[in-house]
Amino acid sequence: MRTNSNAASNAVVHLVRAARLDEAERRRTRPAGHRFPDVHDGWDGSNACTSARGNKPTGGRWLSQGDRLIRQHPDDYDAAIAEQVRQARRQPIPVAT
Repeated sequence: MRTNSNAASNAVVHLVRAARLDEAERRRTRPAGHRFPDVHDGWDGSNACTSARGNKPTGGRWLSQGDRLIRQHPDDYDAAIAEQVRQARRQPIPVAT
């Protein structure tokens, strides 16, 4: 499942970085976190698109879900992933202009 969630999340993040927000929205027809609730990748992809559209409170809530999941299952994640999610909460994904 992690591979599928990772691919879905990464696709959305790449589209957001390329400023292809409409396509990113279509890709995440339902928040990826809801499709893959047991891995942080889905919550990260949901945050990327939502935050790029300016809805940072909702994006932040989705990142918090991913962070909570990592804290609940620390043996499933290395410290670098945990820190990356925490950093994402403080810094938005850059969007091409």
